[in-house]
Amino acid sequence: MWKVFSASAQGQWYFSKGKNNQDAVDCFADENLAVSVICDGCGSSSNSEVIARLSVGFFVRTVRRLIGDGVSLEKLPQILFAEYLEYLKWKVETEFLNTTEQIDLFIRDYLLCTINGVVAYDDKVLLFSCGDGANYLNSSIYQIFISPGNRPTYAAYNLYRLYGFVPEWTKVLKDERGNETVIPEGFATTLLVAKDINLVGIASDGISDLPNLFDELRLHATSQLSLNLCMNRIAMVRGEIMDNVTVAFFVKTGGG
Repeated sequence: MWKVFSASAQGQWYFSKGKNNQDAVDCFADENLAVSVICDGCGSSSNSEVIARLSVGFFVRTVRRLIGDGVSLEKLPQILFAEYLEYLKWKVETEFLNTTEQIDLFIRDYLLCTINGVVAYDDKVLLFSCGDGANYLNSSIYQIFISPGNRPTYAAYNLYRLYGFVPEWTKVLKDERGNETVIPEGFATTLLVAKDINLVGIASDGISDLPNLFDELRLHATSQLSLNLCMNRIAMVRGEIMDNVTVAFFVKTGGG
C-alpha cells in the first residue's frame, strides 16, 4: 500500500511576469492502486495551463478505469496514449473551428503539455512520461528527461498529422528556424518491481537543474502538510526556483 503526497509552487520568473503556474498534478490512492500524474504546460503558449489541468484529471480517471477493466501495467501505456490522443482530438472538435489556421492556433495555445506519471498496482510500479521531467527512486535521482533545445516532445504534436499540417509518415516537426522536434509515438516507460521500492517521486522539469531540492522535498514526504510547507518555504521564503516546480511522492506503508 502507498501513501501519495504532492505539492506545486509558482517559480519566481512566472510570478514576476504575472504568469500562471502552468504545472498541474492529480493523485489517487486506495489499498490496491496508486496513481499520480504531473503535466507542465508549454511555457511559450498563452493558455497551456488549461490542458495541463484537464490532462491530469483525465489520466487519473482513465488509469483507474483501465485498471478496473483488467488492463495490465505492461499494456496500460499504449492504450492510455491512444485514448489521450482521442481526448485531445475531442477537445479540438468540440471547439467547432472553421479553418486550419484556427485549429493550428488552438493546438499551439491550449493543447501542449508534458506528461510525467506513476502507477503502482499489485507488485509493480510503472513510470511513464512524454516530454521533460524527473523521477526519484528510494533515495536518489533515477531519471531526468531534458529535451534538446528546450523543445519537448508534446503528445499533441500528433494532431498536426491528424489534421494534415504534416504528412502522416512525418516523425519530426520543424519550426521556422529549421529546428526539429520529435512527434512522440507513445510514452517512455519503465516498469519496476514494487518490493525493491520504498519511495518513488515524479517532478516537472522545473526541478531538473535543482537535484538538491528534490532530495529536500523527498525528506518532507511524510505528510501533505509537511511537503506543502517545505515547497512554500523553498519557493516563497528562499526564492530558489525560477521555473514552476511540482512534485509527487509515493511512500510505501506496508509490505509488497
